[in-house]
Amino acid sequence: PSVAVIPQNTELVPSIAGAASLRQKNRLQRLLRFSLWGTLFIGLITGVILYFYHVPLTTIIYNTPAAAPLLLQLAPAAPFAYLQFTTVSILHGMGYPLIALLNDLAGVGANLALIYKLTANPAYGIQGALWAYMAGFVITALLDLYSIQKLIKKI
Repeated sequence: PSVAVIPQNTELVPSIAGAASLRQKNRLQRLLRFSLWGTLFIGLITGVILYFYHVPLTTIIYNTPAAAPLLLQLAPAAPFAYLQFTTVSILHGMGYPLIALLNDLAGVGANLALIYKLTANPAYGIQGALWAYMAGFVITALLDLYSIQKLIKKI
């Protein structure tokens, strides 16, 4: 599915940069809506596929269904993973790569702290690492969306 999101984001950066630098707020908002909703749609479809086809996918990829329960639990994070890619591109296009970096560092920091805390507990183990990984996606995507919302008001 990233085959659809990566080219969109590659094209998105110069389009966002042009609209932001010319202070074309309406055009910028249209680009943001189109890209974010498109990304969310792709992420939701990916999550649905992972949810309903987790056993066949892990059997095809790993020749065993043993990882299927983990893939099933990872499915809800798919929209946030894809949103993270798009929101970073938007922030870069708007001229704020430092904010994108700081948001990513916050997500990674939370991810690492949760991995350290949860995987050390035998009750969670690999499950804890999975939750931490998902939390990193969610935190980064939400921070990016919040930043974009704040920055768009400046234009």
